[in-house]
Amino acid sequence: KYSQCVTGALRYIHENLSIQLSVDELCRAVYAARSTLNKKFAAEVGMSIGTYIDREIMMRCEQLLTDGELSIRQISDKFGFCDQFYFSRRFKSRFGITPQQYRQMRGL
Repeated sequence: KYSQCVTGALRYIHENLSIQLSVDELCRAVYAARSTLNKKFAAEVGMSIGTYIDREIMMRCEQLLTDGELSIRQISDKFGFCDQFYFSRRFKSRFGITPQQYRQMRGL
């Protein structure tokens, strides 16, 4: 379904998911020019690389919050947020509530 460079990029993203993951790092990993990878990724996946990374991070954070095994700080650290307060702001901008409110709502 996806071209070789997009498949490689998706694999690399999932194996190295972090808020610090850059398009330049991704291009080096899959041996693709930035413009080529950006263009192919958007055409094949339907969104920019940055948007995809952000979405994947927030979805994984939501899963980890639901699992309840890691603290909010541990989740924040796991994905490379500078601190848990920045993570909370990013989570709230995506889901409309803070990670703590999310856990309370889920009864965790």
